[in-house]
Amino acid sequence: IASVLNEVGNIFKRQNRFNEAIEYYKRALQAFRGIRDDEGSALELSNIGATQRMAGDYRASFDNSVQALSIAEKARYDYGIVFAATNIGACYAHWQQYDSALAFYHRALRIAERINNEKYLGQLHYFIGAVYARQKRFAEAESFITKGLSISQTSRFAERVKEAYLTYVELYTAKGDFEKALTYHQKYSMLQDSLFSADVRKNIDDLQTRIATEKKDKEIRLLQKEQELTSLVRNFLIGAMVLLAMLLWLLVNRYQIKRTSEAQMRTTNDKLLQANSQLGAANASLGDANVEITRQMGMLEEQAREIEIANSELQELTILQEVKNKQLQELNEEKNEFLGIAAHDLKNPLSGIQNIAEVLMMDETIAVETRRELLMHVVKSSERMFELIKNLLDVNAIERGGFTPELKPTNIHQIAALATDHYISRAAQKNITLTFSSETSDSVIADHAALEQVLDNLISNAVKYSPHDKQIYTRLRPSEDGSRIRFEVQDEGPGISEQDKSKLFGKFAHLSAQPTGGEHSTGLGLSIVKKMVEAMNGKVWCESEVGKGATFIVELPVSRS
Repeated sequence: IASVLNEVGNIFKRQNRFNEAIEYYKRALQAFRGIRDDEGSALELSNIGATQRMAGDYRASFDNSVQALSIAEKARYDYGIVFAATNIGACYAHWQQYDSALAFYHRALRIAERINNEKYLGQLHYFIGAVYARQKRFAEAESFITKGLSISQTSRFAERVKEAYLTYVELYTAKGDFEKALTYHQKYSMLQDSLFSADVRKNIDDLQTRIATEKKDKEIRLLQKEQELTSLVRNFLIGAMVLLAMLLWLLVNRYQIKRTSEAQMRTTNDKLLQANSQLGAANASLGDANVEITRQMGMLEEQAREIEIANSELQELTILQEVKNKQLQELNEEKNEFLGIAAHDLKNPLSGIQNIAEVLMMDETIAVETRRELLMHVVKSSERMFELIKNLLDVNAIERGGFTPELKPTNIHQIAALATDHYISRAAQKNITLTFSSETSDSVIADHAALEQVLDNLISNAVKYSPHDKQIYTRLRPSEDGSRIRFEVQDEGPGISEQDKSKLFGKFAHLSAQPTGGEHSTGLGLSIVKKMVEAMNGKVWCESEVGKGATFIVELPVSRS
């Protein structure tokens, strides 16, 4: 509960709804104190202090941050020390007590470097740079701000990059270099617009609902257990009553038989033979009754076994239903992720197209060359949106079983050569040489269209991520045992780390490597490649060392026809 309350406070803080954020942080603080969690308490006090500082209440921020620092030091909580010391340094900077501000900033920086916290490493560098700028120590200021921006960009902390741009504005304004100050303010404004999301409030409502939902789920599970126990007791009582009734019936029946026999024996001695005969008949009836009782007992035992089997099947069905519910929940989360990524990646291209269209409509005097450049931006934005939608549709088709490859002998040599030729001109724009070679003329068993898409995607990635003035080689060769044909794409790029290899073929994978020419990546291409190759009974993998480029390899069964 405390973590959920803290997350709600974070969302309100990002919306600049400071009073609401502080209220949720205080509730989270109370929850952490209730379970005697010192680290959580230090974190919430620092969150409250940071929010009060953002709201302009520096005195309250300072008091809460000092309290947070004391708790974090006693708990030896390094992250909490960094957080609290950063808040205190910011208060001193606001009060123009720059030496005190630098002392706390540098203390926080040393600990952040020791625990390798990239979030605070970037922020603390440009905080220190801002203080140096106010002290007119411009060279040191620019050095720290530049390092902070680099760390934030490498770590992909967009909010930190935005704040670093704003610090640059302060630095160059203080130096009187208003042109650079304007440039960084424009970068700040563009990044600020790209980070805006209309779905933030919905996320808050979802998180608030989550608390009530968890409580309700616990009540439902408790009620279900009570119902199951009640049903079990009821079934046991019914079975016991049936068994007792049968035993009573047997006793009454035996008693009646005994009374009848005794009465017949007392009637007359001269009818002894007849009485003996009747007694024999009664004994025979008793034997039949015993057989029937035995049969009834067998039936009861069989029914008990059937009930046990039914209960077991019911438990299996319950487990199966839970698995299906979990699968449905995962599918729903994946759908939401799809929609979120599509909305985010389509927003900027659509906005760009709209802006260009408005410019073209409002200004009919634009030169032909300028008009052509603007229209080229429209084309590129449209291609980007088309690529995203196509990849999303491909992934959806594959995962719901809508992709069934038509496997037949396919000329992989022709497809590989055409795919390579298609990217020669695009590679030339980066002064990259693209070379194709083949050591075999055999065909493979594959789907023609899927194979074209796989090879096109691998060559496109190589061109997209290769630095300028490099070589890319595409080649065909037989596998070692001759049962498969291997297609390779080798580049001279930065290589792929072991950490990135583990998520290379996942959906929406975001790796450390970035396109070198400003190209766009959806993070779906290699996931589609892997699913298509495996659907064609093939294999795909990557061989790479950091700094030595990468080779992507596809193997497909050779056609013997």
